[in-house]
Amino acid sequence: PRSVLFVVTDASAKDARLKYAVARYLRSKKIRLFAVKVGRMCGRRYRREFEFLARQTGGRVLRFRRRVNFRYLMRFITKAVYGKVAFNSMPSSGARLRRLRPRCPADYYKLEETVRVCKCSNGTDQTKPPPRVVGSLAFTIDNTGSMWREIRAVKTNIKRIVKANRRFKDYVIGTFNDPYRRKVIRSRSAYTILRFLK
Repeated sequence: PRSVLFVVTDASAKDARLKYAVARYLRSKKIRLFAVKVGRMCGRRYRREFEFLARQTGGRVLRFRRRVNFRYLMRFITKAVYGKVAFNSMPSSGARLRRLRPRCPADYYKLEETVRVCKCSNGTDQTKPPPRVVGSLAFTIDNTGSMWREIRAVKTNIKRIVKANRRFKDYVIGTFNDPYRRKVIRSRSAYTILRFLK
């Protein structure tokens, strides 16, 4: 429940006809889908299946026309897992992502006034509620040869994301290709994830 799934690909779905079943499954598991479309979306005719799934699950769709902008997505995710921005504030283009200003995530509010806080002798803040750690942060990545830049960006930033995380209990990483072979791992360890992506 309350998981976030990023699908990163530069190709349309071969089984787009299953989008209704996929949407029902994601909603039943309370998973929000965020699709990241890279480049021209090659393959069969694109029928906006990712837009449909994102709309049905409360997610968003981001389009990168320039692959070099992918690093801005990883920076955004790092801020989101820490709680600095809401996942739903993800814009629809790489250019807008670069100019994005932080927005308070759900269940947070911006504090404008200065208040005095009582601290214990050990210096801990007793008024600050513990962060809610629920669900999984998941990446499903197209690992065809044309996606090597995006895979490298995930490898480069995964340690930073794990270190910053205050919202998810673990991580799920899956890769897919053509033909499809199931390759998925679930872990809390950045080292395990990096070994999986090699």
